[in-house]
Amino acid sequence: MSFDASWEIDLFGGLRRGLEAAKADLAASAANLAGVRVSVAAEVADAYVTLRAQQRRLALAEENARAQAETLALTRWRSDAGLTTELDVEQARANLAQTRAAIPQLRTAVALNETRLAAAGPVPAPPDRIAVGVPAAALARRPDVRAAERLLAAETARIGVAKASALPRLTLTGSVGVESLATGDLFTSAAKATSMAAGVSQVLLDFGRVKAQIDAQKAVRDRALAELEGTLLGALKEVEDALVSFAQEEARRDALAEAAEAAQHAAALSRDQYAAGLVDFEAVLAAERALFTSQDQLAASEGEFAANLVRVYKALGGGWQSEEAQ
Repeated sequence: MSFDASWEIDLFGGLRRGLEAAKADLAASAANLAGVRVSVAAEVADAYVTLRAQQRRLALAEENARAQAETLALTRWRSDAGLTTELDVEQARANLAQTRAAIPQLRTAVALNETRLAAAGPVPAPPDRIAVGVPAAALARRPDVRAAERLLAAETARIGVAKASALPRLTLTGSVGVESLATGDLFTSAAKATSMAAGVSQVLLDFGRVKAQIDAQKAVRDRALAELEGTLLGALKEVEDALVSFAQEEARRDALAEAAEAAQHAAALSRDQYAAGLVDFEAVLAAERALFTSQDQLAASEGEFAANLVRVYKALGGGWQSEEAQ
């Protein structure tokens, strides 16, 4: 019985380049897995922010409905006292009904998202400032960029493998055998037979095929380079778009917050002045409608602002802090 084995001496780096390609393929697969994880985390975060914004809008609609119900009661009291006409009562009733009409739709949206996420809570507040680093470092965090770069490295290494196939190969072959079948002599030195040989092989008269393989691999490498460039350009656009959207929504949110604060003061003043007979009911209606609209827009903007931050993190690749810590 004998055992045969062979070893190839890596004279020109073909085996080493093949190992580099395999490691690069593995790294690309790991980056793709990281990309899936980032996408899933971003989708969950976006759904969470959307739910919180919907819950906030629902709470504001219900709060405005209660305030408008109090206004309706006030107009009825003034109408019964002969201080105003039935017109004010009907306008107050219509205003309340319009606000109440928005509540079922908001409740439906909340219910559809609550089946996937937890109970009520505030809209997550993004930090005042975010640090994204220099553009090159920011883009390098993205899993798709890392995967494309590693695939380019793998295809580049395979060019070395193709070139090495045209050069001589040195192999060592050997066998170890057992000649005796007697149990007592099975592993004695006399019972063992060994042989070792070395050989050099070289591709002859086949350089056309090898050159074609090298040229084909270079074309594959060039395609991988083009894909990396396209990935980088797409990544840069996503990052820039996400940062612009984040900054502009922040400005919009701040303006809406100021408008909502002013509308709340105006609504309170209009009710007090109407109760005192200083203004007509049109001023109350306009103030209450402006308050509900501004508060609803602010809640939606706060949700969009937080969602835009999620998009910024996703565009930057997300999760780089934990990876660097590891």
